[in-house]
Amino acid sequence: MERRKRVGILTGGGDYGDQGVWAGVDVALWDIIGKAKNISVYKLLSTNTEPDPHIHIYASGGDYHTWYEDGERLCQRIYGDAFESLKTKVQPMAPEVFDWMILEGYGKVLSRPGLDIDIRELSIVAFLIAENRPKQLWSHMKGAINVGVSIEHLRVVVADLGEAVGDGFRSATAIIERLS
Repeated sequence: MERRKRVGILTGGGDYGDQGVWAGVDVALWDIIGKAKNISVYKLLSTNTEPDPHIHIYASGGDYHTWYEDGERLCQRIYGDAFESLKTKVQPMAPEVFDWMILEGYGKVLSRPGLDIDIRELSIVAFLIAENRPKQLWSHMKGAINVGVSIEHLRVVVADLGEAVGDGFRSATAIIERLS
């Protein structure tokens, strides 16, 4: 498939989408380079300084309840029918982990404005392919479909990462076949 056509499939032809999808692919490719050179990505991208070990707190505004509600709504949308199963497995064992996932992951991060959720899910999929995380990859590929990403879009992301990601490519290919 011609590259320009692949980009159009991924982005729907929009300028902003180009940046969003390729940001995830870019991260995945930097990760591959880091693994190949056995160097942390931050060292590849930074000057000769070590990272700051302190966590800098910022005030991002917002309301806890709104973030939580937005996060739960988005998590339900991504996981679809599997959301209740996820909740029933995680909440009794570690309620604070479930609440953290909903509030921070889905509420503050994935629900924030700037990129549509389909572009975010494709970026997550690209990262999980590069990291070869098949369980999470399965969930996020299904989640991508649940938010409107086509199997063809997923195939393009997998093809663009290709054999360079090794086992992640094989895992992703197998998952796409199961989802088709």
